[in-house]
Amino acid sequence: MASETIQRPRTNATRRRALNSIHQKLHAPGTVNILSTDTTTLVNDNQPVYEAGYMLVFNGKGLAFTANKTKDLDLLSLRKGNVRFINVLGAGITDGDFGGVGSFGFYGLDESGNLPKMDTEEEIKDVATNLVNGEAARIAAGGTAMSNP
Repeated sequence: MASETIQRPRTNATRRRALNSIHQKLHAPGTVNILSTDTTTLVNDNQPVYEAGYMLVFNGKGLAFTANKTKDLDLLSLRKGNVRFINVLGAGITDGDFGGVGSFGFYGLDESGNLPKMDTEEEIKDVATNLVNGEAARIAAGGTAMSNP
């Protein structure tokens, strides 16, 4: 009875290495194949499919990472735009260009024009929506549009 025990790879990385190693050894010049025909067929059929699938996982992770980074940068840019708009609106109200302090109400802001809480993605998007809708409502009520927010 043989003293060797069958050890199966427990991770995708070790499974990939094992399949690639067996595949390379099978196709190396001067190698004598001691595997059965069924095992050789399994290795030859499964190695390219497994390699392609393994690479698809990495590509998916890369795309997800890029998408998350892009989303984070876009969210930061939206937050900065919100802050800039509110600051310009506040300066315009102070100068009398955009009506009185009541104009802050169109945007869902308090009468002092303080920056609302923008810590989460939802809060940032809500503020942006309020600013867009508030500008339209203020203009519809007879206000002057901001030319350079």
